[in-house]
Amino acid sequence: MANETTSGPTLETTRLILRPHQIDDFEACCFLSTDIDAQNLIPHRVLGREQTWHRLLGMIGHWQIMGYGLLLIQERISGRVVGEVGYAQSLRGLGSDFDSWPELSWTVASDAHGHGYPTEAAQVMQNWLDENFEFERTVCMIDLHYAAARHTAERLGFHVYGRDEYNRRPVSKLRRIRLHD
Repeated sequence: MANETTSGPTLETTRLILRPHQIDDFEACCFLSTDIDAQNLIPHRVLGREQTWHRLLGMIGHWQIMGYGLLLIQERISGRVVGEVGYAQSLRGLGSDFDSWPELSWTVASDAHGHGYPTEAAQVMQNWLDENFEFERTVCMIDLHYAAARHTAERLGFHVYGRDEYNRRPVSKLRRIRLHD
């Protein structure tokens, strides 16, 4: 397969590299999509190879159409892909107060939990979005049973404003109102 980079930035922290998905990342994406412990923390099902392939193509296309999207999280030292983070226009059917805005999401491999990667990566991604777009708000959805993710979102400035159900699981809807300079 070709290894062409999609549009989208490469962002770095002292520990992480956030980079666009590439076709050659398919196996890493399969690993993330089938990591049951990581996927149980978010309100959607574990994906098979076919669904993961379609999701990967969607990730690449999202950047090309919307100008923003999700990036892979790679450990700087090991080079290992440990997750994804970013914003997407997901249209989940949770109402115009949610679906009209970019949604922050992240997934981190279960063996990389406990290192603070979601907060570190999401903060860099959030800063990039704020520097490049003027969205009045951004949103995220957190499974009610996943307090650690809610805590991460709150550290990033998100606040619960409602509850809903997604894929038959109760979720909190959170938003972050952008303060203009």
